[in-house]
Amino acid sequence: MEFRRPKGLFAGFHAGSPDRLVPELMEVGEQWAPADFLISEHVHQVWEFYFQVGGESEWNAGGKSYALRPGSFFAMAPGVLHRMRERPMARHHFLFATIDLRRAFGRQNALRDSWRGREIVFEPRGEALQAPFRQLIREVSALLPHRTPGIRAALDCLLIEATRLLESKRDAISFAANHPATARAREMLDHHPARKWKMADLARLTGLSPSRLSECFARDTGMSPHQYLLRARIERAKEALMQSDVTVTDLALDLGFSSSQHFAVIFKRLVGVPALAFRKHATNAR
Repeated sequence: MEFRRPKGLFAGFHAGSPDRLVPELMEVGEQWAPADFLISEHVHQVWEFYFQVGGESEWNAGGKSYALRPGSFFAMAPGVLHRMRERPMARHHFLFATIDLRRAFGRQNALRDSWRGREIVFEPRGEALQAPFRQLIREVSALLPHRTPGIRAALDCLLIEATRLLESKRDAISFAANHPATARAREMLDHHPARKWKMADLARLTGLSPSRLSECFARDTGMSPHQYLLRARIERAKEALMQSDVTVTDLALDLGFSSSQHFAVIFKRLVGVPALAFRKHATNAR
């Protein structure tokens, strides 16, 4: 695929022109954009998937408006005109891919019926797509062994999770022995690490008191919610350092740290090396 960076971005990439071995993936990218970055009206000949990682954006499609927040999934069928309604009020971060679903269904035919007749998909709580979407970004942007089957596998996982959202199967059965509130809290911290979480907010979402949630969380994970959040942020930072050229300062702010200095201290404490040294080693290892 051909890689470029659209003008005006902080960091990120846009990869176009299908790989001859994975022709169903037409375009893919991850982008960190400033507040004045506007995506004008456009249309694709295949499906476009859009996932809001950070920040907020307003979109128009099919005569309706859609407000995207972190964790939102937005998808348009071939031929559907769509655009950002207005310039975002603050910086934002998103993932996207344009996919020829007809080709992809050649491997995943069981998913076909769920997409038939749809033109626009909007899921405010599409957090389950973040992991497979990030894996797809990794497989595309890194020169890894077995790259082609890696891209196919990541793309298939993304389509499976998207189809589950269409079928409203959001609440999977957990076989872990953890308290349900711990599982819910971990889900929120994993999917929204940049949010400035307060214990009272997390407790309200899980249906427990702050003290009871802290007790359950520590028993099930061996750490406090705050410690878990810092680790979730650093894991996200490691992915970004390996897969993008976003600056450490922009990354720190994107992940909810108060400053790049605070990020640097936490990163070195948990990883063992400074962020730039980690990036250099990861780049050299490719």
